Amino acid sequence: MSVGASPAYPNGRRCYSGVYHDGRAVYFYDDSGNGRIYGGKFWFSRMTYVQPKGRIKETAYGLFGNGRKQGRWLFTYRTFGLRRSLYVDYADGRRAGCYVYRSRCSSRLLGFKKGTTLLTVGVSGHDLTGQVYYSFGGESLTGRFDSAGRPDGRWTMNAVKTRSHKIFHETWEHGVCVSSDIFDVTTGDKTTGKGRLPDVILSVVYSECKPLEHILRKGTK
Repeated sequence: MSVGASPAYPNGRRCYSGVYHDGRAVYFYDDSGNGRIYGGKFWFSRMTYVQPKGRIKETAYGLFGNGRKQGRWLFTYRTFGLRRSLYVDYADGRRAGCYVYRSRCSSRLLGFKKGTTLLTVGVSGHDLTGQVYYSFGGESLTGRFDSAGRPDGRWTMNAVKTRSHKIFHETWEHGVCVSSDIFDVTTGDKTTGKGRLPDVILSVVYSECKPLEHILRKGTK
């Protein structure tokens, strides 16, 4: 990814290129009495070796403004047979805007199913907000979080193309599940569900997305 210059967040007067914590980085900054104030483009990369995965490469690209993350950042993770990427929008170090995660597992790895995962949702601070779309392995899930990060409205997971051959419907009112049903398209039977569709999204965010964000914590509120 090439990080474009931004008139709103120009590069600092000085540039550093070299070792950065457990990896390497290139970034711009200005000196101050309290240390460096990052401003403008930032690149970070690190390589680790972990068994049985082997070599792992992680990167973070984006912009700083007055020492805080600004605009759209990209975090990536790559190892044998597995690629992950996460786009996050920031405003003054606070998550605000889009949150787009994609994972592609091309080999059968320990703990991972082969296939492509896609998640798109909005973020505001520590909360997920707005419309949700998630897909993996023939399943697709749609729903919505309200402005406070609570499940709201109609949630649907379509698993007709999987072995379950089912459709899951839930209705939420600001964090409270008021109805949940499961429809089996092969028999026509309808049963009561457990109201857990939002947990699918939260599980992906905390187990797969958060580790990507933590590749570079600096500049985040």
